[in-house]
Amino acid sequence: MSEQRTYRVVFVATTGTEVRLFALIIRKGTVEALIISTGSLCCDESAEQPEEALKELGIPYISLTAVRGSIVSLLKDLEPDVVVVGSDQEYVRRAFLYAADGLGIPTLLLQTGISSDALNTPDLATRRTIYRLQHHGWNILRKYAILLRTVIAVRWRPLRIAKEIVRDIRIAFTVEDAIGRFGSRTVAVSFRWQKQAMVSRGVDPDNIVIVGNPLIEPMDGAAEKNHTFSNGTDKRILFLTTAQVEHGKWTTERRSWFVSGVIDRLAPLLSESVHLVVNIHPVESLAEYEQIVDMCSERPPITLTKDPLSATLVAGSDIILVGGYSTSILEMSTLCKPVLLLNLFNEVEGIPYSDMGLAIYIQSLDKLEVFVAELLRNPSARKRLSDSTREFCEKNPELVDGKAAERLSNLILELAETHRR
Repeated sequence: MSEQRTYRVVFVATTGTEVRLFALIIRKGTVEALIISTGSLCCDESAEQPEEALKELGIPYISLTAVRGSIVSLLKDLEPDVVVVGSDQEYVRRAFLYAADGLGIPTLLLQTGISSDALNTPDLATRRTIYRLQHHGWNILRKYAILLRTVIAVRWRPLRIAKEIVRDIRIAFTVEDAIGRFGSRTVAVSFRWQKQAMVSRGVDPDNIVIVGNPLIEPMDGAAEKNHTFSNGTDKRILFLTTAQVEHGKWTTERRSWFVSGVIDRLAPLLSESVHLVVNIHPVESLAEYEQIVDMCSERPPITLTKDPLSATLVAGSDIILVGGYSTSILEMSTLCKPVLLLNLFNEVEGIPYSDMGLAIYIQSLDKLEVFVAELLRNPSARKRLSDSTREFCEKNPELVDGKAAERLSNLILELAETHRR
């Protein structure tokens, strides 16, 4: 019997979250994993850096900033059978994809979260791009230079390069989410709706594989944590903020108005037995939120935390408020909690969380107070929302069966087997 071949796979890690996802695949032990960390080049400095997570997990890696040659020469030296990245819209990740394409190496685009199927969002896209140019302009130029050096190294013709530049400028100011539009390749998605979103962008449905998300806890395991706060008489409202300012969608003044407005509306509902916990997004400033709370007209006792969002924190809460677009809604789904999505400025584009049964959209602060009061008072109302989320999970078994890492590992092996050195 011939010895089974061990395939070599390059994982491009741009964030700490990606590292933790890759680690679940690597632990399957079916491939020789080579992790390339992009450091702070692709990750907000206030978020968990890929190298922090790699060191914590004890995973060896190659730092892209320490590589002197081009990405093309790096892949030539490493000789991988597959290259795995988390996005093709971001410039450095796309550079790896184009380098692999030029060398004939199979690639996998790992889109296991949830992204918008809105094809034209110029208002959001323009605001985001202007904000990023103002705050991260030099870094964006560095990343695009890497992309240009890569396509030159794989011998793109000048006209093709010019078309790519024009397309990137157009997308930057017209489309907020363009993942999946940069080449024909295999795309791994988390659930059925995400596949539909990719198809709407022109991705070949035959290239899309539904695998789930290894970071989402299985339904059975989540059920063990799913309990009410304290002894069942106390209730917890969990308010998850989103980095709307850091993503260029809001001004700091709008965030201050929004957060203080939410707290003021909830204040009359809070008591010794009804608690409010504000979980701040990892890239936001805790000090800024402390100042916002101090300026609220109502100053109820609340808890501010910037700890990573955990299943235990969500499971111990009775009502979840989400302050805008967030993939956390999907990640929390197995815990089947009532979720209210605050969409006061109509910025949650192209993701029908309400139609999916995962959340109720709240369009005004007045409605927020009414809905929260009803959910606190009426257990059957909370149960209806929880049952709706449970039904979503039952319709998307790949998302909640705990086998996503296995499916991803098998998919990577299938791609590797198509590669001949």
